[in-house]
Amino acid sequence: MVSVHPIAFNDWPEYRKVRLSALKDSPQAFGSTWQQEVILPDEDWAARTIASASGDSGRGFFAIHRGEACGLVWCLLSDTDPRIAHIYAMWTAPNVRGQGAGRALLEQCISWAKSKGAHHVHLSVVKDESPAIQLYKSQGFYPVGEPDFLRLGSDLKAQNMQLDLAVEA
Repeated sequence: MVSVHPIAFNDWPEYRKVRLSALKDSPQAFGSTWQQEVILPDEDWAARTIASASGDSGRGFFAIHRGEACGLVWCLLSDTDPRIAHIYAMWTAPNVRGQGAGRALLEQCISWAKSKGAHHVHLSVVKDESPAIQLYKSQGFYPVGEPDFLRLGSDLKAQNMQLDLAVEA
């Protein structure tokens, strides 16, 4: 059984561990790299978890399995349009893939975005027929725009996707 918990202000050591594991396990899935983030000072990691704990414009979540963090995701409202929420850094550990951790994280982000009044949720995923892209499609996300390079120096392409949320009048 996988549960989802918000990242608390003092969770930075666990967040650092999980984030670095994600970057090492799936280096081609993120806009950042393990080499870029492993050198970040503790203060940077702490600042991220403090920002998550405030929950005002962004929120991070852990997937928990058997008492251990086994996945994470970040949801952020757009700086320019608070009706748009973005999903970043979604990852699940190999030992929980296929057990609902990704779905639980994604559903938590969608719920958080709705609670903040978002009308749309955006994300970017490496363009292939991976389980991740299938998960996003199963939740109603659809491709928008043309694929673009994942990051400078990469030949991988990422596809932007969007989910339209039901907006109550």
